[in-house]
Amino acid sequence: MAHSVQLASALESRDFAVSISMNGARDFLRAMMFLAIASVATLTAAGPPTSPDCSPSPCNIQMTYFGGPVISNVEVVQVHWTGAVSNPTASSMASFFREVVYSPYLDWLSEYNTNITGFGGVAGTNQRIGRGTFAGVVTITPGGSHSGTTLSDSDISSEIAAQIAANKLPPPSKDASGNTNTYYAVFFPPGYTIHDPSGGSSCQTFCSYHSAATSGSNTLYYGVHPDFGVGSGCDVGCGNGSTLLQNLTMNASRTLVETITDPQIGLAATGNAPPVAWIDGGTVSQGEIGDMCNQHADTITSRDGTTTYTVQQNYSRYVDPSVACVTSRQAGGLVFTLAATPNPANVGQTVMLTASKSDATGTVMFYDDDNRKLLGVANLTNGAASFSTSSLALGNHRLAAAYGGDSGQGGLFASTVVTVQASLPAAPTVGTATPGDGQLTIAFTPPVETGGIPLSGFVATCNPGNFQSTGNASPLVVGGLSNGAPYTCSVAAINATGTGPDSATVGGTPYPPLALASVMSRKMHGTAGPFDLIVDTSLIAPAVTVEPRTIGNGHQIVFQFNQPITGAGALSVVDGSTLAAIGSAIATASANEVVVTLTNIPDAKRINILLTGVAGGNGVLNPSANIGFLIGDTNNSRRVEATDVSAVKARSGQSVTQANFRYDLNISGIIGASDIAAVKAHATTTLP
Repeated sequence: MAHSVQLASALESRDFAVSISMNGARDFLRAMMFLAIASVATLTAAGPPTSPDCSPSPCNIQMTYFGGPVISNVEVVQVHWTGAVSNPTASSMASFFREVVYSPYLDWLSEYNTNITGFGGVAGTNQRIGRGTFAGVVTITPGGSHSGTTLSDSDISSEIAAQIAANKLPPPSKDASGNTNTYYAVFFPPGYTIHDPSGGSSCQTFCSYHSAATSGSNTLYYGVHPDFGVGSGCDVGCGNGSTLLQNLTMNASRTLVETITDPQIGLAATGNAPPVAWIDGGTVSQGEIGDMCNQHADTITSRDGTTTYTVQQNYSRYVDPSVACVTSRQAGGLVFTLAATPNPANVGQTVMLTASKSDATGTVMFYDDDNRKLLGVANLTNGAASFSTSSLALGNHRLAAAYGGDSGQGGLFASTVVTVQASLPAAPTVGTATPGDGQLTIAFTPPVETGGIPLSGFVATCNPGNFQSTGNASPLVVGGLSNGAPYTCSVAAINATGTGPDSATVGGTPYPPLALASVMSRKMHGTAGPFDLIVDTSLIAPAVTVEPRTIGNGHQIVFQFNQPITGAGALSVVDGSTLAAIGSAIATASANEVVVTLTNIPDAKRINILLTGVAGGNGVLNPSANIGFLIGDTNNSRRVEATDVSAVKARSGQSVTQANFRYDLNISGIIGASDIAAVKAHATTTLP
């Protein structure tokens, strides 16, 4: 079952699409309580209201909800059946749909919300009708049996389904409850004959009609609009406008509204049960809300005030029944306001919209009025409904609210302009502070929230001392710092508004490039403490620094650097003559030193120590040192001789000092007989 817009010459006859059974309607009317006409006195029509047309007359319209779905926020897709669709359809209907779906022409349809109990106690679908969107124009190229110029309704519905499956038409969108929102308004070229589901022909029986079909899990809502050009037949009976476009928009507006309020009439098997939504439930049904106002023309004006469009009036349940055909309406004498806090707001700041209407219940739909987009829905509680958003971009935004009210008090619309201004950017995410010679290199990630305008730069600050550096990208190098002194650093982003908050801090200590300061052979001389023998790293074979002292618990070769060491690296110790591994060794990092402890090293051996990958605050090194071990070689001649014996004897009885520690061969802290004995025992020994 579909629903049609009649030709003017057929106004006195019943429309085929609403010739539906109304069994039980009288019982329903007796049992159902309708709103008292007295409450209608507060309602006024936005345009000049007109009297409904009924057959038979007088009218006894009882607009009734039968439990089916409506369309919450219609999404219109204008479909051209081939590229031959003629002007003004192609050029002007898109502008019309864009305006009409987001206008007061739809606001008052909230009186046909379905958050009520329907005929026979059937549960409603709990939908609220609000403004819609225009999704654009799509031209299709039907194929196969649908490519001819004589089409049935089933040809049209199956072709729509095929075009959706082929990704040529967008699939139907859904509301929050899964009900279809999309309406395909299909326009045909000249020369096409279309047969509606009852067999009637375009421009003979109907001017346009709407219907529905199922395709898989989708329910498809569509309207059929034949060509209105000269000689089509629709040019003389489908409207009383002075232009073809006026008649097109009038018929399209009615078909749109009847689709919104009764979209599944094409799927109905009976007229008094779901999926039928809103139709006249009187003794003799007058049909859907546009039927009793057939070709009652009025106009709406585009939002910019430059264009007027002809529309058809539709039946309102909440105005005087004798003048119930309205273009739009609102509850007179009622105050409906919208406020935004804060206003102005910063980019990214949460703006709270509050719509107020005293002593009312029901719902409020909030819109981005500039982009004609539904933002959200909220219930009125204690006369107020609120919605918050933090997604407003920089600039001025007209936001709006429409009241889908109770007891016929719908059709109220309010708007306000919210100014969103640039704000300070958020803080960057700080990364590492890489040390350099008198500087730190600060890495960071820019903030996502830029304050609504482009970032102009960044500033890094290191304290103490408030040392700063600016630049356009990461990293930033902060100079003028003292080597070896710890600093904490942060980064802030900058835009035209100013400098944003500082990031978290990162610590760092500047250092010059990592360098080897010295190498020493360190021995503990009893209670006298440690004494270091400087190793000349510039010497190569055969010349070498000789350690004359005994091994004791192990030799300690100390590599000193110009900054703290964070990793000792890998260690290699080899015989300087054979290059074979020798003894046992372990490397330990402490402060600015790497201490290599050697054990099981025989006397009279030349060795090479290599550290690979020593890491400091500012760099990595691979230092090495050659050293010889020859007990008694106090004069570094690489041979124990009489002069060594004499030198030890000359210092016998002395406590160890920085001047004589190399003669304390047994590292006891005192130079004595045991040291003399040791040098004599190794006399004539030579370092290879």
